[in-house]
Amino acid sequence: MQSSKAIQGNLDPATLYGSPATIRSEVNAMLDRAYADGEKTGYIANLGHGITQWVNPDNAKVFVDAVHDYKI
Repeated sequence: MQSSKAIQGNLDPATLYGSPATIRSEVNAMLDRAYADGEKTGYIANLGHGITQWVNPDNAKVFVDAVHDYKI
């Protein structure tokens, strides 16, 4: 049975200072933990406390793309 509840996850915003490979790896780890019980639930992927002006916008795109590309 599918749950009717969504959960919200937070990735440490400092992750966006890493390489694209590191960002993808951390996103996958975050989502793996969220779906560890094998149940498909809603999930809101976000950054723990936002993004700073010093983050490369390309790295923010890597974060969003990694979330969209994640497969359960």
